[in-house]
Amino acid sequence: LHNRSGKDKGLIAIILLTMFYGLLPLFPRYLNESFELFQQIYLRMFVGFIILALLFHKQINFNKLLRLPFKEFRWIFFRAFSYYVLGVGLYRSEERRVGK
Repeated sequence: LHNRSGKDKGLIAIILLTMFYGLLPLFPRYLNESFELFQQIYLRMFVGFIILALLFHKQINFNKLLRLPFKEFRWIFFRAFSYYVLGVGLYRSEERRVGK
């Protein structure tokens, strides 16, 4: 990928994004039989974290995250909590209710 132009990299990124976006609805259907709702959410977020860490390992500085003040961690925790529990949890539970 290093010798490709920016246009080629962008095209590859759009194709990969489209592929992952198309696969996204399939995961809950297959995971629904063996995992509960929040287990599915945590599993999907963990897989996403692994993929992002592999793709952007040079740009991520984990030392900065470890040295954040407590005040900043509160905001990060609040945003993560509101997204996962309220946003994703309510959306998935409604999706599951409508789907049945």
